[in-house]
Amino acid sequence: PTVFPPTFDMSNEGLSPEPAKGGPVPELTNSRLRVKKGEAVVMMETNFNTTDTNTGFAGLTYTVSNVTNGQFAHRDTPQTAITTFTQAEVNGGLIRFLHNNSNSAPSFNVRVSDGSTTTSNQAASVVFDG
Repeated sequence: PTVFPPTFDMSNEGLSPEPAKGGPVPELTNSRLRVKKGEAVVMMETNFNTTDTNTGFAGLTYTVSNVTNGQFAHRDTPQTAITTFTQAEVNGGLIRFLHNNSNSAPSFNVRVSDGSTTTSNQAASVVFDG
């Protein structure tokens, strides 16, 4: 018999399946950035990822603070700094980090909320190729 790969579900903007592991509260599993001097980096699940068994990607909201030597921005408005975005936006390739072209490494803190529980601020892991 012919075996076909599973179909990709586009009903959720291609963001299915929903998170399947973790507990009922958000657990930040990735908060890392690798950037070169002056580079704009598209954020992906390898940069930001959270597990939460009862919250979909659109319900997981990241808040970044104490951002130095760059800014986060939405793909459609790269000149405007943002401090909040969702896991769905990250998964969709809509969030960028833009380094300020200095010789200094960026840094930032991040926390995530599922609408009822918020993690504590954590310093992100940053690798800078100046």
